[in-house]
Amino acid sequence: MFDSTNENPELIWNEATRVKVRQIIERGVDDLYRAQCSNPDHKWDTGSLSDDSCAYADSVTGELVVGGVFVRLYVANPAWAVRHPRQFATELIEKVLELMHKPSADLTLVTTAFIELLRNFPNTADQLPAQGYLPQFSKAMSARDPQTSRSAILILQQLAENHYCADALSRINCIEGIMTSMKNQPTLMHESAHALKCLMRRNNGSLAAQMLSTGMVDYLLEVLRGDLPGVANSPAARAEIVDALKSACLDLQVGEKISEILNRSPVWAQYRDQRHDLFLPAARTQAITGTSTGVAGYLTEGMFSPPPLHSQPPPIERTG
Repeated sequence: MFDSTNENPELIWNEATRVKVRQIIERGVDDLYRAQCSNPDHKWDTGSLSDDSCAYADSVTGELVVGGVFVRLYVANPAWAVRHPRQFATELIEKVLELMHKPSADLTLVTTAFIELLRNFPNTADQLPAQGYLPQFSKAMSARDPQTSRSAILILQQLAENHYCADALSRINCIEGIMTSMKNQPTLMHESAHALKCLMRRNNGSLAAQMLSTGMVDYLLEVLRGDLPGVANSPAARAEIVDALKSACLDLQVGEKISEILNRSPVWAQYRDQRHDLFLPAARTQAITGTSTGVAGYLTEGMFSPPPLHSQPPPIERTG
C-alpha cells in the first residue's frame, strides 16, 4: 500500500505524502540515533513531534474535513461506506448548523454531503431526533439568508423520509416554516411539498391543526392554481401537495374543517380524485389525450375513446 496511490473520502495517499513520510521517518531516526549515542537509556517520545511533522498536512490543506472524511471526495463518491457513519452524520449536521449561522461556500458542500449520506445510508438518521437537532432546522427554514433556508429545506426533505425523524418533526411547530420556505424558495416547491407530504402521512393531529391555523391550506390551493415557474418537476410537486392535503382531511379533530375549505375551491375539484402515480397537469394531459373531461391528469383519459357515433342510421340494404 505504501507505493500505491489512493484518493478516497477517508484517505489521500500520493507521491507527495510518501516523500513527506520518508523525510519524517529519516529525521526521526537520525534524532533518535544521536540521542541514544549520548544516552543509551533514551527512549523515543512520539509526543515530541511538532505539528510540522504531520505527513498529512499538505494533503489536508485546502480540504474540508469533517469527522475524518474529506467532504469534497465524499460528495464525489457518496456510496462510500465510511468507517463510522453515525459519528459522521452527527458531525456533518453540527457542521451544517454551524455554517448556517455564518453562511459560506462550504454550506452547500456540507449540505450535499449530509443529504447523500442519508440517501445512501438511511439508518444514520435514526439517532438524530434524540440528539435535539431537528427544531433548529425547523427554525432555519424561516431564515432570511437564502442559502440557509435553502439548505434547511433540502435537508428537511431527506429527514422527513425517515420514520423516527418524521415522528419527531410532527411534534414540533414546523408547518409555518415549510410555508415560509415555499414562499422564499419557490424553485424548491417540490422539495418542500415532499417534506410536507411525508410529515402529514404521520397522521399527527398537531400538524393538521397547524395547517389550519397558519393558513397553509389556502396557500396550497393558491399554489395549485398557479403555474409553478422555475420548478423542475411541477407535476410531481402538485401531486405531493394534493397528497398532503388529503392526509390532512383524515384528521379526526380538524379534518372536516379542512375538507370544507377544499370543497369550496374550484381548484380542488380538479385534483381531489387525482391518483398520485398518474399525475399530470391539465396542459400536459391535454397535449397527450386531447381535451379534458373534468378530472385532471389521468394518462388513460381519451386514449381508448369509442368510435364516433353517426347522427343517422346506415342505409337499408335492398335485395332483389
